[in-house]
Amino acid sequence: MFNVGGPEIVVILVVALLILGPDQLPKAMRTVGNVMEQVRRVSGGFQAEIKKAMDAATAEEPAAKPATEPRPEPQSEPTSA
Repeated sequence: MFNVGGPEIVVILVVALLILGPDQLPKAMRTVGNVMEQVRRVSGGFQAEIKKAMDAATAEEPAAKPATEPRPEPQSEPTSA
């Protein structure tokens, strides 16, 4: 999701441990996990709504379209005498 690898996660955890301390770190990680879960849930809801709207729009389109558009009749040019 964020393209964060193993070394970056270790650095983030060490910095969080230094800033928050060992007592507050588990609570902070739980909070971050809950927020990420809510974001995923809302994102999934948005995706489902968009898919439903796209499916409804597709169903409303006419099923059969002509393969080629009809060409206009050629008009004769006036002849001058």
